[in-house]
Amino acid sequence: MTANYKILAGYPEVFKAIAGISVSEFDALVAEIAPAHAAAELLRKARVDRRNKTGGGAPPRLSLADGVLVSLIGVRFGARTALELIFGVGRSTIPRAMGRLKPILLNSSAAVLLKTPLTVPERQERLLMASQQLPNRGGFLRTLSCSCGIWIESDGRVEPCSYVIRNTYCYSERVAPALHK
Repeated sequence: MTANYKILAGYPEVFKAIAGISVSEFDALVAEIAPAHAAAELLRKARVDRRNKTGGGAPPRLSLADGVLVSLIGVRFGARTALELIFGVGRSTIPRAMGRLKPILLNSSAAVLLKTPLTVPERQERLLMASQQLPNRGGFLRTLSCSCGIWIESDGRVEPCSYVIRNTYCYSERVAPALHK
């Protein structure tokens, strides 16, 4: 299951646990940074050394809301590679989105969230709580939790997880046992 803002906004407790702010605060943040983001995009697209003409190239894979969400989760959980799989995007999309949005977010009301990453126990506690709120125990949360050192079973049990992330695929010993021999 891939995730995005629209899906996660349907689960307010989960959203707050992983993003650090409520859905309404997040919506206000996106509205706050939208003008600065639009201005930065105009400047980026008007560069003379740009490879593609304005309007050329592939359309963005992440909306502004998804990019902000990726930036918040990536900084707070330190799981950039897992986010590629969770959001269903290519390997360069996450760092590109974070690189473009982080300077804008640091000048916004979200600056505190970006300057205080979660500790490993805090990450694990928030992921466990979030997984208990989702009806299917959150497949995408398993990928994120595996990158934080735990594996959340479908019945709610938590076990340590060794993981390997290669080519944007997260393999756990329960998903790909051959890798852990």
